[in-house]
Amino acid sequence: MANAKMLFKYFSIFLPVIILSQICEPVYIVPKLIQTNSLAGEMTDGSNFTANITVGQAITINQIDNVTSNSAALGFWSNFLKEPVSPVLRASDGAHQDMVMIEWDIQDDLTGPPVTVDEVTLVRNDFILATLPISQTQYLDFNVFPGADYQYEAIVSNTLGSSSGGEDGGFLNPNGVITGQVLTGSGNPVKDTKVTLSPNLGKSIQFQGDGYIYWFDEDINTNRQFAGLDSNYTIETWFRSVSEEEQTMYSAVDSASANNYINIGLTAGGRVSWTHRDVTIESVEQFAGPGQPWHHLAVVFNNGVMTMYTNGAISGESTGVDPLNDKVEMVLGKNGPADHTKYFSGYLDDFRIWNYPVEWEEILNKNDLTLRGNEDHLVAYWKLDEVEGDNVFDLSDNQFHGSVCNIVRSEVFAPVYVGDLTDTLGNYAINGIYYGQGTTFTVSPSKATIIGRSLDFDGIDDYVAFQLQRINLIAGFTIEGWFKTESSNEMTLFFAEDPASAEDAEDAQVRFKLEQGIPKLYYFDQTLSGPSELNNNSWHHWAVTLDADDGGNLNLFIDGGAVTQASVSTSSEISLISRPGFASNGYAAQFFEGDLDEFRIWSGARNIDQISGTMNTPLIGDENGLINYWNFNDGVGALLNDNSGSLVTGTIVGMPAWTIDIPLEEIFEHYYEPESRQSTLNYSNTSVD
Repeated sequence: MANAKMLFKYFSIFLPVIILSQICEPVYIVPKLIQTNSLAGEMTDGSNFTANITVGQAITINQIDNVTSNSAALGFWSNFLKEPVSPVLRASDGAHQDMVMIEWDIQDDLTGPPVTVDEVTLVRNDFILATLPISQTQYLDFNVFPGADYQYEAIVSNTLGSSSGGEDGGFLNPNGVITGQVLTGSGNPVKDTKVTLSPNLGKSIQFQGDGYIYWFDEDINTNRQFAGLDSNYTIETWFRSVSEEEQTMYSAVDSASANNYINIGLTAGGRVSWTHRDVTIESVEQFAGPGQPWHHLAVVFNNGVMTMYTNGAISGESTGVDPLNDKVEMVLGKNGPADHTKYFSGYLDDFRIWNYPVEWEEILNKNDLTLRGNEDHLVAYWKLDEVEGDNVFDLSDNQFHGSVCNIVRSEVFAPVYVGDLTDTLGNYAINGIYYGQGTTFTVSPSKATIIGRSLDFDGIDDYVAFQLQRINLIAGFTIEGWFKTESSNEMTLFFAEDPASAEDAEDAQVRFKLEQGIPKLYYFDQTLSGPSELNNNSWHHWAVTLDADDGGNLNLFIDGGAVTQASVSTSSEISLISRPGFASNGYAAQFFEGDLDEFRIWSGARNIDQISGTMNTPLIGDENGLINYWNFNDGVGALLNDNSGSLVTGTIVGMPAWTIDIPLEEIFEHYYEPESRQSTLNYSNTSVD
């Protein structure tokens, strides 16, 4: 037997492939080669061995245990003396509209016990689905319904038993369709009507600080390349996070260097952050942390200009930035495909990528509505509504499907409604509807037309003049309005002066200004200052009051809250009617750069409850105590009309732009007859017209 021992001196085996537990895409580690013999063993790294083995006698089997459904054998070739290894089976996870595709690979005699029975038994949910010839390795199951979970197993046999295990789940994505048309009473189509379904069924993806969504091509063993961000682009999503840690929601990297091209995330203070190349902009407001709700985010790159919107308002901007001009590798939920840091903790829903800069009005119009998937310039659209499975499906024409790792399909979804906007012919088509075992939906049309306007001043030579018009501030007053700016210049929003004696801006009786973003109220020689900068490109409300009957108390309010107050001397009392002015100091300086809206003047000093009670509501114009009311809703022309009975009309100088970026909800709700209709979807009726 000494010679026999020598025959087996060099017997080489490899350690199995190791996959790191923190990532899901394949990452391979070079195995170590082990050299053993029958007397002793040692491990050798980085060496190659060749073994020529000749066996001159039969292998002795130590033991075979036979049981009812499985068997096991101990000994040199024990792995081959048992029932077959279960075929490797794959069932499609929503990849097809009307079927589940099942494919399997049978282990051959070189890698496991032989298969001697020439049939494959395909089982679905513990019941036999089909008996197929051993040569068949694919089956199309059309007898399936969306939303249901199906577990498949392929069973093969030999004389020692049948295989077991190796199940895989398959399912259909929601495939319901409801179509229709909206017409006027005279038969004309109504464009841009929002048609929604109730109940609103959906899902979102919950990230728990260790999960992500990735795009990996197993055929070439590398991350997939995405080409929709090389020039102008728009990325939209809904997000929610109660964590205040630094985290990444979306990352796109250079495949050659793995450096971040685009990074969208949240700072340690809960602010939204967007990096494009080496330029980073952050929101001023906090959008993540305890108690935070869902927020909509859109980042728009347009010919070198970065504009970030949160909940429809501009929250950051930068200019002079170069485009990517390159394909990218991308990931949702961590800092990069190969950078396993800054994992996201929170929810994402309805993620969209466009290869053009989406206009602000279009973002507002569609951010709470699902898309069809075939919209122009839409290069990726993940609704993230999959019921289960390992994939997220791109509903755009590009079908850039991704894979999930350590995530949860959540019932907590964003305020995005399953629906559609009517086209120029009044047609709508709502697809991808999940209806469970069967659901009756209420289909409701709605359309809200924005009727409010504001004026956008350029900060150079735009202003509103009241050359021959006068206002009455003699017996105390409340002056209020709304503004939005990101400028740090010294700017005057409102002033009032005595036209008979004023010679320069310092002679004004009342001035409300911004100085490096700090609100300042000047009343003759007294000054009240706000506590913080307000040039964050968000709408802010301001109000100043003078109570002539209470010792001359002067008050400054910002965003409905009291900021500061002071007593004024009797010598500062206004004794004559005043000339007002908006967006400059009246002497060709301190021009305002930004948006103004809803300027109002009341007789007497309103208290904090009165101010906060009406600041967010459009007025009629005949309210008690209202002296002047400029609602900025003219929309055309060079006049700013006073909508109270005083008729103090201003003249618009320069070319400020009328815009629908407004602080108040000023809309007209259209009426439809009927107000809704009922549509039922189920397994036998997946489409309703």
